[in-house]
Amino acid sequence: MTEIDRRVFLRAGLAATGLGLLAACTARTSGGGLILPGGQQVGAAEAGRRSTGQIRAYQLTAQEGAVDLGGKQVRAWTYGAAAGARDPGARR
Repeated sequence: MTEIDRRVFLRAGLAATGLGLLAACTARTSGGGLILPGGQQVGAAEAGRRSTGQIRAYQLTAQEGAVDLGGKQVRAWTYGAAAGARDPGARR
């Protein structure tokens, strides 16, 4: 088995780094365009949203409560009057 000395190891690392940089600098030919804020892709994503992006205000009060973790009851910090109360950020 051939031994690899330090110089060969460092040269191989430099070569790999150079190839990585070269690959990163080459132009992409398929699907490499920029997506602009007013572009079709952004418009399609915005049209598919469930909410309007309106700001909503919630009153959150952190309190200690019992939480069920798959059958095991533990004490933890919760928001709302009871563990399992609807999270304001949860989807309806």
